[in-house]
Amino acid sequence: MPDLDMRATRLLYIENDPALRKILGGMLSGCQELELLGSFGKVEEVMDRTLVRKADVALIDFSLDQDGLNGVELGIALRNINEYIGVVIYSQFSVRPMVNRVPKSMRAGWSFFNKSAEMDLNDYVSILKATASGKGNWEAVLEADTNSQDGEASVFFALTP
Repeated sequence: MPDLDMRATRLLYIENDPALRKILGGMLSGCQELELLGSFGKVEEVMDRTLVRKADVALIDFSLDQDGLNGVELGIALRNINEYIGVVIYSQFSVRPMVNRVPKSMRAGWSFFNKSAEMDLNDYVSILKATASGKGNWEAVLEADTNSQDGEASVFFALTP
């Protein structure tokens, strides 16, 4: 049987911290299972409709710009351009309250996780590929221990839209 080469998962990476963007972006771009289409520090840099339509998944930091879109809002904007793009939100804040910011009709193919120095490249690749295939973890995140201590940022998420 011939060896079938699978196409690499096409990724957009959006992170406002230049040091983290360089370190993690370098790791992601060196992975054969991923094709890094672009690494961006600002929302307006990633809004090229042609580029977004090519992407399978976007890895987005939640806290992008105090005066602009946050990661969830950017994910929704990307979904309005490419309805099939998987969206992965990661943050130093508790991600559980972020799920409710995504419209229920749009939650398939969304994943959320907390930034952690303990994650390795395989962890990122696994989450990105699963999310790109429509298998997000948002349900598991919502079911997470509700007794856990959310940071002060959770007050923001208690507000109604």
